[in-house]
Amino acid sequence: MLRAGGGTGRFCLSIRLLPGDNAPGLKFGQVFNRADLGPVVFDRPSVLVLWNAGCVGCLPAVGDLAEFAEPLGVPVYGVAVLVRDVAATAAAAARGTDKAVLALEERPDTGSGLSRGAVTREWLEASGRDGVPSTYVIDGAGVLAWIGDPEDAKPVIGAVLDGTWDFAAARAAWREAISDDAWVRKHTLREVMDALTAGRMADAAEAIAEAERASPAIATDEQFACIKLDVLARAGDRELEAAAHYVAAAQLFRGDAAVQTKLAVTALHTMPGNLAVARAARQCLGEVVAAEDWEGRPADMQLAATVLLGNAEVQLGLQDDADATLVKASQLAETLELSERTRKWGRSEIERLSS
Repeated sequence: MLRAGGGTGRFCLSIRLLPGDNAPGLKFGQVFNRADLGPVVFDRPSVLVLWNAGCVGCLPAVGDLAEFAEPLGVPVYGVAVLVRDVAATAAAAARGTDKAVLALEERPDTGSGLSRGAVTREWLEASGRDGVPSTYVIDGAGVLAWIGDPEDAKPVIGAVLDGTWDFAAARAAWREAISDDAWVRKHTLREVMDALTAGRMADAAEAIAEAERASPAIATDEQFACIKLDVLARAGDRELEAAAHYVAAAQLFRGDAAVQTKLAVTALHTMPGNLAVARAARQCLGEVVAAEDWEGRPADMQLAATVLLGNAEVQLGLQDDADATLVKASQLAETLELSERTRKWGRSEIERLSS
């Protein structure tokens, strides 16, 4: 299992969940179709299916597995996760099967922008699954045997019951499917987006730092680099760190028009007047703008990169270069097939920078 700790704030990278690990507990905020259900104890083979009312096929999948598992004495728990509308979830559960326990995960008591409760974090995210329905088979000793889609669970249940299931092979297969680095990336992006949605900038910054300690290779991930810059730039008191990160990331992703544009639009607009940022933007945007082959790339990106290059040149006081770049940008704004939003933004920026 992979654990990352050591942070001083609210964020701490959780333990990765793999076949062969002890199954986490099930924490319910509400049980929809049982009045007297006590704490769940995995003392016999069991099945957990995570669902959401917005998933059309989820509850039918729970029902199908429950029909299969009931004669075998295997309980099925269908737990609703990532819930925004409790009433709609309860209404969906009322139309679901009575042969499975249908419940709502325990939900956070603080503002969580993505409604990520205990089961979401300890099962769905810890296992590296991206969405629902997600199925987990647990043996009679409380050990997780398998993770996957509900339609593939029946043979696993049979193998667990007859004692032929290969836990080591299942663990190796899941780790091969989702590497530790890939898991850290997924988990971090969720944590950061949740913190940003809730306005918890310190937590977002701590999530970034914790991920880098747990998996240094994440620094080479394009999406991570862009999100890290956004977090640092919005933190308010970390401009030097944000500028250093931008300069390093711009060099790392030289020649990549998409990444250069995403990085530069944040850096130039949140750190105007920072000469190190402007110099890096001029160098790296200049390379992609000068590239002859824009075929197959979005026209909006070409205009944005050109306008941002002009912005960097203005900030550096290179007015002649900026004038030439903005003339080119003006031509692109009139001749390219652009979204109306990009065309309007481009014209506004060109006017601002030319004045």
